Amino acid sequence: MGGARGSLRVAWDGNNVRSQMQGIRKKGLHSSGDPGEVPAGTLHAVVSAAVSKRVMSKKMSILIQLAHLRDVLHQMEQDLGLDGLNRKERDILLAFYANATEDTAHGYISSTDRVRAHPTLETVSQPTFHRALRRLLERGLVVRHDGLPAGIYAIPGGEALASVA
Repeated sequence: MGGARGSLRVAWDGNNVRSQMQGIRKKGLHSSGDPGEVPAGTLHAVVSAAVSKRVMSKKMSILIQLAHLRDVLHQMEQDLGLDGLNRKERDILLAFYANATEDTAHGYISSTDRVRAHPTLETVSQPTFHRALRRLLERGLVVRHDGLPAGIYAIPGGEALASVA
């Protein structure tokens, strides 16, 4: 690296950075007579802007994908008849399915402790959880059996979802 102190020789061949550097050179902002030199602070700002733009572009791409995924999820919920449930009821019911284990006598079962620990329910208060659970029980989407300990519920098959809508 030659030239004046505090300057860096521009050698990166990135299109965005190169075009910005050319604009800086045309404005005469370089620190010496060498048109390939740019003040270090300016180079840092240009590189930071280029990297930031690339990161933002990647974030936008991820957000767009997330939006499409949410659309697909919404359509699946409608297809299964879950759109008749409110958000908390849906989240709790899906957490029951996510934590279900197969039981020979009762089909699929899950405990409220495991369901409450599900990441989508971290912010749901205990009273809200139990109100939503009571509504799921009333609709037959979660079933309490006498042969199961307290806090353990059976999850009926897909036929129960037909009653949601």
